[in-house]
Amino acid sequence: MFIKVKDKSHIRNSIFIRSSQMSDSIFLGIVLALAGGFMDAYSYISRGQVFSNGQTGNLLLFGVNLASGNFYVSFHYIVPVIAFASGIALSEVIHIVAYKRNKKFLSDTSKDSDNVCNKSVETSGRRPSRLMPSFSMLSFHWRQVSILIEAVIIILVAFVPVGENQLANSLTSLACGIQVESFRRIHNRNIATAMCVGNMRTAVESLCSYYYHREPSVKKTFLIYSSAIFFFIVGAILGNFCINLFSERAMLVCGMLLLIGFLIMFIDLEKAE
Repeated sequence: MFIKVKDKSHIRNSIFIRSSQMSDSIFLGIVLALAGGFMDAYSYISRGQVFSNGQTGNLLLFGVNLASGNFYVSFHYIVPVIAFASGIALSEVIHIVAYKRNKKFLSDTSKDSDNVCNKSVETSGRRPSRLMPSFSMLSFHWRQVSILIEAVIIILVAFVPVGENQLANSLTSLACGIQVESFRRIHNRNIATAMCVGNMRTAVESLCSYYYHREPSVKKTFLIYSSAIFFFIVGAILGNFCINLFSERAMLVCGMLLLIGFLIMFIDLEKAE
């Protein structure tokens, strides 16, 4: 089931709405960037200065401590990396399973439609208009399943005791891996909502290109990537604020952000056109 947006004439070309599907929209991108910044701030401030999103830093510290003979400390940094990779794998499994189930459903529905048409020809001599497969059973997009699982994981992190930082960081990195793999595009542009290095490179590149060529599409690219960076920072600020108020329970706020993202994906803009 989807919510339709009827009147979009005044915002048709805005980066804040126009998208091929809601999982590709700037609205959802903003929510995910807020959550990404929040999670990184939480894991670093509250859970032993480990990065839940940026695994480059964790791999670096793993290598440094391994070389220094600090094997226990190095283990502390490699576990989130493994959890992050597991989140990516889990997201891909969800995608593959959803694709196969949907393909089977459409195939079965098409066969049922052919059978109805053939029976109609036999009884009345007329072939009815072809029955189209119903998508009522496919009410959830696979990315909605991913973000819902991510939200549940993040909410669970809020109830992990303070002393169990390894578990909390592993769960957070698992959730980040799901997000990074499931949501990789905004307005048909490859983008990361849980880290900033690639976004910064593309934003600066687009700004320089726009300065010389003045192409509207390049300007739009700059605004999209800059927005992702900006809201990631806002998410980190929000995370710090909530940590001061709620301590380890602050992740409940991040879980609410992800649930909002889940609900946003029920808005179907394309069907309104």
